[in-house]
Amino acid sequence: CGRGTLDRNKRASSYQLALDSIMGACFSSDQKYHVRKVVYPVTKEDVKEAQDAWAAAIVEISRSHADKEDYVGLAVAKAEQLYGYGYGQVLFKPTKAADAPFRPLVMDAYSYFVGCNAPGVKNGYKEDKGFAINGGDGWSKVKFDNHDIACYGEVAIAMGTYYFTSAKDKSVAKVEYTFGYKRCGDGKVRICLHHSSVPYKA
Repeated sequence: CGRGTLDRNKRASSYQLALDSIMGACFSSDQKYHVRKVVYPVTKEDVKEAQDAWAAAIVEISRSHADKEDYVGLAVAKAEQLYGYGYGQVLFKPTKAADAPFRPLVMDAYSYFVGCNAPGVKNGYKEDKGFAINGGDGWSKVKFDNHDIACYGEVAIAMGTYYFTSAKDKSVAKVEYTFGYKRCGDGKVRICLHHSSVPYKA
C-alpha cells in the first residue's frame, strides 16, 4: 500500500472512532447508527382540528345519506382519517350502545356509525341504527365544548360536552365525552380513545 492509502485509512479510522464516541453517548453498543425516531407532541391545536374534522364528518355523512349518495363509503373514509384503527388499539365506548357497549374492532365502529343493516357492514349489532345519520333523521350541526384538554407528549385527552342538532326538527342532543388523540406512525393525529354518554339524571 502507498503512503496516501495509509493516510486515508488512518483518517477514516479516526472519523469512525469519533462517530462511535458520539453515537455511544446516546445508544448502547447494539444500537449504534440507528436513527432515533422523532415524535412530535399532540398539541391543543391538533386536538381542536381533529374535533372540527370529526364534527364536519358527522354532518357530511348525514347529508350524504339524505341525498341518497354513498354515505357508507364516505363514513369508512372518514373513520380511517379520524380513528386510529390499523395503527394501534382504539378504546371506543359509544353513546347509544347497551348490548355491546365497547367496540374494539373497526367493523364494530362502522356498525355503530352507519347502522347494522348498512351495505358492507358485517356482523353488525341490531341495536345500531346509525349514529352518524341519526337513525335516518340526520344531523345538521355538531359543536364541541371542551371542559379541558390535557397534553402528554404524543397523546392528548379532551373532556367536555358536545351538542348535536337534528336535521329533522332542530332539536339539540347534549352528550358528554372523553376523547384521546395520538399521533400515528404516519404523523397524523387520530382518535385512540372515544367514550361518550348522556348526562346523568338523578
